[in-house]
Amino acid sequence: MSRFAMTKTLALCAGGLILASSAWAQTTTPPHAEPEPGLWAFDGELNGQPGRSLQIDTEQGRALIVSYLGYRADGSSVFLQASGLRGGDSSAFRGPLQEFRNGPPVIGGGAGNGEVAGSPGEIQLAFDSPTSGTVTLPGDVTRRISRFTYGLPTGGTQYTLQTYSTRLSTTPAASYRVELRDGNFLMSQLTTSDGRLCSYSGTYQKRGQGIESDGTASCVDPSGTQQRSPYRIEQFAVDPYGMATGTLRKDGIESFFMGACHAGAVMLGSPGTCASGSSPSDIVVQPGIWAFDSEVNGRPGRSLQIDTQNGSRALVLSYLGYRTDGSSLFMQGSTANRDTNAQFTVPLTEFRNGPVIGGAIRPAEVASTMGAATIVFDSPTTATITLPFDTPRRISRFRYEDHLVRFNKAFSAQVYPFWSPTPTATSIDMVVRDGIFRMDTRTADLLTACEYRGTYRLSGEGLDSDGTRTCTAPSGPTSEAYRAEQFTVDRNGLLRGLMQSASGARTLVLGACWNGRLCTPPELELPR
Repeated sequence: MSRFAMTKTLALCAGGLILASSAWAQTTTPPHAEPEPGLWAFDGELNGQPGRSLQIDTEQGRALIVSYLGYRADGSSVFLQASGLRGGDSSAFRGPLQEFRNGPPVIGGGAGNGEVAGSPGEIQLAFDSPTSGTVTLPGDVTRRISRFTYGLPTGGTQYTLQTYSTRLSTTPAASYRVELRDGNFLMSQLTTSDGRLCSYSGTYQKRGQGIESDGTASCVDPSGTQQRSPYRIEQFAVDPYGMATGTLRKDGIESFFMGACHAGAVMLGSPGTCASGSSPSDIVVQPGIWAFDSEVNGRPGRSLQIDTQNGSRALVLSYLGYRTDGSSLFMQGSTANRDTNAQFTVPLTEFRNGPVIGGAIRPAEVASTMGAATIVFDSPTTATITLPFDTPRRISRFRYEDHLVRFNKAFSAQVYPFWSPTPTATSIDMVVRDGIFRMDTRTADLLTACEYRGTYRLSGEGLDSDGTRTCTAPSGPTSEAYRAEQFTVDRNGLLRGLMQSASGARTLVLGACWNGRLCTPPELELPR
């Protein structure tokens, strides 16, 4: 087992979800810090030894699920879970931690329903960024936590980024050169749409899926006047397709950028972006809580926690289940590489004698190794898992929020051919309701217009759609089947998704809800 898998683990019971209200208000700037879903570590316990951890899951809404993976006084492993609703703009959560028992008895056993076995008290979480915060466990002191990180920063040096902000009436694009060297972050703006050029210099650290940087921005306007001000960049990341995203806070303005990372040298047949996937057919797995499809019945049960970083090559798997005596347990394993573009093999290990809530910090030890689990993904949110000594079972990303209202908007977007850094500016009008998916697109030059008509299904944080695309263009009309995967609109109104036509052409859609500026939370109908 790799070191990062042995260092932290976590768990959850996704068979049923009981939501309780959250009653804590964030009073500092920024007003909302949305935690990045995945494994979170206790900062003072990262020592290369097995220990405990948290699994935090959100789906860009008000609901939050947190699982605590730790140990009982007798040394055995246990998972506890809390779930509930946060205030509309709250960066904190609180709720009772619950223990479960008597769920599906053992791996390979029959189905069953768990029950609440009790609660040691309340857990409190407060986030100061998407990848850092504090936790207060029942009867314990407040401790710092951060998104667990095991992948190296990926990407290149040159980017073309589109900027979206509630304070900007345009969506300016610019090219940048980015260098990460010896802990220092350097970003220089190479082109501009408004005559203003900025450079950024500071420190950075890798956190979860991306990097964070704090430092000083130096900007020069067309008259030559220079202005210096502090900046903060969060979740600057390059996905396996070579698409970059991030958040920039400067001069009291929060801006979101999306665009392409350019490959340093393009060889015949290779991608023009900084794509980290080894194949166009690699499935990019959505991290979070995954449920056993046949066991989702509204009652407590068992679940899986899947975390991926570094272009989805590495994967950490946590299994939350039960022993033959009815007590809950967690097992965990990891792999640094996938077997194929869709398959991972992960050994599952149980640990014991780690830290007890409120007790001394101490490393855990291996209790037993169950065997290997094999997961074969057929989409980012669906798969088949074969646990040790068990039959294959269908699993899917656990879905507990519905954000369809965010899709029924007008969007300003950039559409990229797969693995290409050159987009087409496109306006999008979308209507998604009552099982019907309708999307109308028009390129900025008004030469090509397409109509997408089909059905949709909710999937993980977004939706998938199948139907027919009909286009008019200078080359003539066309009509063919399409499939849209992982179309999401986050709480900031940012749109992204993958589109594939029957002819095999694939495009990436990056954009934002736009009505002369980035849509505001009330326009997105988000609770305040």
